[in-house]
This record gives sequence, structure tokens and C-alpha cells, in this order.
Amino acid sequence: MRLVPDESAGQPLVWRLRAVIAAEDEQIAVLQAQVETVLSRLEAAAERERRLELRVAELGRRLPMDSSDSGIPSSKEGIGAKAERKAREKKGRQESERERSKDRGKGGQPGRQGKGLKHDPDPGDSRTAEPPAECRSCHGSLDGADAVEPRWAQVIDIEVLRKVTEVLLPGLACGGCGTVTYAPPPIEDAKQVFGTGQARNRTAAAVERTVPFQIACQAAAVTWYAAAGHDPADLHERRSLSPWYTSKAEPATAGMAAKLRRVIIAARSKWVTP
Repeated sequence: MRLVPDESAGQPLVWRLRAVIAAEDEQIAVLQAQVETVLSRLEAAAERERRLELRVAELGRRLPMDSSDSGIPSSKEGIGAKAERKAREKKGRQESERERSKDRGKGGQPGRQGKGLKHDPDPGDSRTAEPPAECRSCHGSLDGADAVEPRWAQVIDIEVLRKVTEVLLPGLACGGCGTVTYAPPPIEDAKQVFGTGQARNRTAAAVERTVPFQIACQAAAVTWYAAAGHDPADLHERRSLSPWYTSKAEPATAGMAAKLRRVIIAARSKWVTP
């Protein structure tokens, strides 16, 4: 097999050698390209193998899981996993019953300190309930029945105190147009931003329940902004949107509520990748 075609006898030998070298270089370049292709395929295959091994390990870790040791609800368990869990629970109960002494009863033992309510040393009020009228077992009358040691219970209530505060709102007359401007009421932010000024909140029940709750929401939003949401850039952004408002020195309640709303929406719509 000839690498170069026949040439005339008068062609110098160096030209023929150059032609051979050029042909060899082309073959080497082709082989190098093939080697690089094979190496890239091997790297891709190794990466796929690594990912498959991680996937198999993760599936192997999840395979024995059920609703008792993971966040999987019992309704989404497989038939085999559910049967294994029930068998494991049954075996655990049988082992615990075998370990229990014959003289030991079920439940808490005598002398065991419970985790129930404790006596309040200074209750706000104390009273005695009416004695029962009939037996809880046979429903017979308890008139003239023998009294035994009474038990006690606690009823915990939260009292809402209504307090009325009158606030004087000073007014100033503008020297240019004569318009009188009064100071805003302290509850204006709650009325305009959090909705306490709506007509349905003017009933007696709303004044005692809904309005205090909405004011508490306003306090929670302001507290969150002061503790975690404050950013000096918020005020600069507001000034850039309202360049005519040169006297603005602190964020408004509406801006605090809007930022809290954006943070909550972003947290709910955030994608979590495994």
C-alpha cells in the first residue's frame, strides 16, 4: 500500500517525505479526536454510574421506611411496608408483655409522678361545683349518698379588658391654601392597612374580638420588621419611587406589611430540590 502516489523520478526526496509526514499527521489528528470522544463518553458513563449508585443507595435507605420512622403518611405506604410495620409493632407489643411481671398491671404504677395539671398556688378564683345528681355507672339517684374525698379541676380563661383612650388630634391651617390638616389617629394604620376600618368591624362583637386581633397582627408585623425585616435600602427605594417626599425618615406600616407579605409568598412558593 503506497502512502503517496507515484511521482516523477526528478521530484526531490524531501517533498515525498513531507507528504508522508503530512499524511501521518492527519491520521494522528483523527486518532486523537477519536480518543477524546471515547474519553468524554467514559467520563459521562462514570458520572451516570455515580448518580445511579447514589440513587440506589437512597432507594435502599427509603425502602425499609414507613410511617413510624419517616414523614410518609400511612395512606401512602405500600402493602408490603404496611404489613411489615404492623408485624413489627405486634412483635414489639408481645416482647413488652413478656418482659412485664405477672404482678405488674398495665398503665402507670403506684408512686409514679404523672404529667397532669398541678395546683396553682395563687388561683384567681376558687369555687365548689354542684355535687353530681346521679351515678355515672347505674344512673341511680345520689340523694343521701356518702361523701368521699373530692377531686379538683382547673378552668383557664383569658379575659379581654376594654380600655378607652381619647387622643386629641391637633390641627394646623396651611398658610398657602388655608386647608386644615389634623394629626392622624394612632389607629389609622390598623384601619387602612389591616382592615379594622371596614364596616363589618363596627359591631359590638367585632370591636371586642376582631379589632384587637387585627391590632395584634399589626404589632406582630412591626415587630418582625424591626427584628428581621429592616433594611436601609427600603427607605432609599421608597424615596426613589416618591422623590417629592423628601421628609420621609422611616418606613411606613404599609411598607412593613408589604415586605412581610412578599417574604411569606416567597417562602411558600420556594422550590426545594432533592
